[in-house]
Amino acid sequence: MGIPLGLGAFSLTPTLHIVDPKKRYQSLFGDDGFELGLVSAELAQKYCDGALQVFENYICKQLNYASFAQAPRIQQLLTMLSWPGPKPHKDKTRYMEIEREDPNAKRKKRNEYRDRPVLPDPLNL
Repeated sequence: MGIPLGLGAFSLTPTLHIVDPKKRYQSLFGDDGFELGLVSAELAQKYCDGALQVFENYICKQLNYASFAQAPRIQQLLTMLSWPGPKPHKDKTRYMEIEREDPNAKRKKRNEYRDRPVLPDPLNL
């Protein structure tokens, strides 16, 4: 609850692995160990592109969006994936303090944990 924004950030690197069951179960061992039955990267990319387009079209049709990126959750995901890291946002990624200097406070210090806000959604940051 007192962790700065961006601490624990991660990035996603999706990888599609398509298994050919016939190839996988014809033999136990392949060229470099167990036979996994994976199809080539080119064929996997072809399947991925086709499946992605079908999925996006289905979602757009069901939710009445002109494009997949119009969906609010997708906009939030894309915003989170574009996070540059904490360096350009030092003021927003610092630790909260129990006694933070504040000239407007009664004792010239305030407890930031007392009125800690809920994190906003990525689009309203």
